[in-house]
Amino acid sequence: MKVFQAPEGRGPYGITATPGGDVYFVSLAGSYLARIDRESGEAQVIEPPTSEQGARRVWSDSGGRLWIWEWNSGQVSMHDPQVGSWDAWRVPGDDPRVYAVYVDESDTV
Repeated sequence: MKVFQAPEGRGPYGITATPGGDVYFVSLAGSYLARIDRESGEAQVIEPPTSEQGARRVWSDSGGRLWIWEWNSGQVSMHDPQVGSWDAWRVPGDDPRVYAVYVDESDTV
């Protein structure tokens, strides 16, 4: 087994695989999303638009879009790797902290 260093010095907190077989992880301490290259094993960082958001968990829907819950920002965000777009929604409440969210088989978040 080969062990790889995490990019930016801080490693995975949440991890998911898409229906197409791509593997992604998020770093809570590093506040980033990364895609693991299946050929090389190296992680390629994808910077979310909200800095220091504290990406805690990630889940793929049936279309391969990535749903990310952000502990520090109080947001749920969605990244579509096919087009490179990001959307984000702040959850209600004073100083919300999103720990985890689930995407079901009907793509309901």
